[in-house]
Amino acid sequence: MRIVVLVKQVFDPDAKVRLDAAGSVIEPDDPNAYVLNGYDAHAVEEALRLRESGVDAELAALSVGPPRVQNAVRRAMGMGVEQGVHLLGDVDDPFAVAQAVAAWLREHPCDLVLTGVMSSDRMQGLIGPLTAAALDWPCVTQAAELAIDRESGSAIVQQELEGGLRQEVEVELPAVVTVQSGPHRPRYPSLSNMLRARESELVQVELDTAALPQPHWQTVRIEQPQRTRAGLMLDGSPQRKAERLLSLLRERNVLAEAR
Repeated sequence: MRIVVLVKQVFDPDAKVRLDAAGSVIEPDDPNAYVLNGYDAHAVEEALRLRESGVDAELAALSVGPPRVQNAVRRAMGMGVEQGVHLLGDVDDPFAVAQAVAAWLREHPCDLVLTGVMSSDRMQGLIGPLTAAALDWPCVTQAAELAIDRESGSAIVQQELEGGLRQEVEVELPAVVTVQSGPHRPRYPSLSNMLRARESELVQVELDTAALPQPHWQTVRIEQPQRTRAGLMLDGSPQRKAERLLSLLRERNVLAEAR
């Protein structure tokens, strides 16, 4: 079987960020501070675990975006994926991304599409369901564990629910499954795989962005939250700080005077 994992490159959650000149886009201070989306790393891990469980699977990682997203694809290849696919284009709207992915998958069929349940920058959770809708495939979201029933040709998904509950869902293939951060921690890429990924040639397709759906919304403005209160720094010796802290707590009726 063939499994395609959709991966996205996001700015490093630990990087310092700023607003662009128009105040409508958040971007990192360091233009190189981009990493593979953490949820998509879990999807890559699930694909690798499926193959290690005995499923005869060919794995590919696919990403949509500018040239820099190739690093995210190569990261997935460093984890163990054989093929990398880059749909080149300045496309960020989830409807356009899903249509671009679906168009490529129609020409290059697969049995299963995996992706993270959401991206850490947008947290919308749209790409998986929208891609499934464009392909008219079934979709299961928030998968914590995944297995393939080779006799029935279906996927068995442990789906995470509210309150720590799980339900088991069986879905016919081909299908789209979005992967939650479950018990399987994504593996660290091996040096040999990273060297192979660096030297491998990706399948690159330049998108006709004019033919894709136009953005369904526009970010008008992003603002920093209003500061409602400020912290207070206490100076002096440890004894002086303790006395001052005790006095402040009593002033705010947090502690009562000892009687």
